[in-house]
Amino acid sequence: APFNECSAADKRWALILSGGVRALLIASDPDMNNMVSDAAVDLMNHLLVPASSRWTVDQALFHAWLRIEDPTRMTR
Repeated sequence: APFNECSAADKRWALILSGGVRALLIASDPDMNNMVSDAAVDLMNHLLVPASSRWTVDQALFHAWLRIEDPTRMTR
């Protein structure tokens, strides 16, 4: 793994904390940003946060992106 823990010195982590996963996608690769659905970004925004506010596995499993019937799961 490229890291062991989240660090304020990591520019990617700082970008996620300040603007969310969508901000990281836009900054990293605008084409990739267009391939990731809003629902997927929402789930990641609940998981890629400091541990004190991170969703539990049970909460994540009820997210719309993980439900098969969600037609936006794989596309934006």
